[in-house]
Order: sequence, then structure tokens, then C-alpha cells
Amino acid sequence: MFTRSYIVKTYAKINITLDITGIREDGMHTLRSIVSFINIFDTIYLTIGKDGDITFIGADIENSTVHRLKYLTGIPFSATIYKNIPIGRGLGGSSSNAGGLLAVFTHLGLIEKEKAKEIAPGISADTSMYLETSPLLMEGIGEQITPLHDINLPQELYLFIPPFSALTPMVYRAWDEKPIYTDHTESFLSGGNPGNALGEAFNRIFGISIPSGVFLTGSGSSMFSLYPPTKIPEDWDIMLVSTVKKGWEMMECGV
Repeated sequence: MFTRSYIVKTYAKINITLDITGIREDGMHTLRSIVSFINIFDTIYLTIGKDGDITFIGADIENSTVHRLKYLTGIPFSATIYKNIPIGRGLGGSSSNAGGLLAVFTHLGLIEKEKAKEIAPGISADTSMYLETSPLLMEGIGEQITPLHDINLPQELYLFIPPFSALTPMVYRAWDEKPIYTDHTESFLSGGNPGNALGEAFNRIFGISIPSGVFLTGSGSSMFSLYPPTKIPEDWDIMLVSTVKKGWEMMECGV
């Protein structure tokens, strides 16, 4: 295999809607969700063809999704990953790296797309979406992806990032204690508003009352709204972001 080097951008995601449809025997939750990528990204310096280290700059991460990607694909590579997407904020901060790299490997012909779809759920629940364009419908535990070519999403959203993280297992356990089944996805497809079934559980854990018109981006802790924010704490980061079609970009940068 020739050694090739690339600069790769992997983009954050948000769940415009999120509904829990059930719980499997293994305890995994099945979902129905409309997802979009947004223009917040990590930068990866990638070298393919020679095995090497996976290094994170800006975050202390071990046994990452990228390590699982290397193990499951068997593709020799090294990567230096400059983190900008915050971890534990419901933005796919970890999954985006492995998902974007898996899409790059598929694009370069190093792995067949059907094979990539098979191994993606073993990396993380959000990995499969990076093999498609957004907006998309995510179902199952994240492995069933349907592009939504005819749906209109706002080109811009207001994103709120609080100074604390939310562990995904903790939020789902709280939902298990008081299950609330919703149908935000069907409502949005019919011209309704965004919505997230985990909002009540999140509020219970953190003692936060999410303002009307503000929605979790996933399992928390980040949130978004379609309109300018009101009643957002002063210590939260607020930014205007754009939705994007692809979850990754790449540029060859040398041999």
C-alpha cells in the first residue's frame, strides 16, 4: 500500500428530532431521529499506508472510536486529531472522527461501502450516518440510515454549549426510570417543530428547565434553537451555525 497523507475535517452533528421507539433485549435503545451535520469540525492529519499512533490534541482521549475503527478495518494509518467539537455535549464529538475517517476510507476505495455499513455499528451508534449526506433519518440503534432529499431544514441554527457534559448512559438510564414515548420525528416531517424525547430526563438530572423552543442536540448537554435565544445562562457559549450536507471533507497534502 502506498503511503498517502490527507487533511480531513469531520463535522459535528445535531439531532433535529429524537424519539425512543423501544428497548432491545441487550438494553440498547432503538431510535427514530432526523439528523443534520453542522459546520463545527475537528481537523485530522491522516497518513494511510503505514501504521502509527493516534494522537488527540486538545482533549485527553484513550481507547477512542478511532482506535476501534483501526482494529475493525485493519487499515494501517496514523492520525493526529485536533479537537474542536466538545466531548459529552451531544454533538458527536467522538463519533465524528471515526465516522468521517470511515467515509474517507470508503471514498478512497480501501473498504467497500457495504462492508463499512456492517462494521460502523460496532464503532459507535452515530458512525453509520457519516457514510451518507444530511439531512437523514436515523433508525434502529443508529445503523439504519435514510437520506432525506426532499426535506427542508433551516440553513442556520443557534447552538448553545453549556460548561458541563452529559454522559449518554446516564441520560438514557434516567429516561428508563420514567419512559416518555414521543413522535417528534413524524411531527417535524409533517411541518412541525423539532423535539427530543430525552428532554424531561435531562431536566431531571441537571435541574434545568429547558426554555420553550430550545432542544437538546442529542443526549445533551448542548442545545439548539431555530430563533435567537432567550433566557440562556451567561456562562454558556452561544453561536450561530450552519447546516452542511456532508459530515467530512478531505484534501490530499503529500506523500
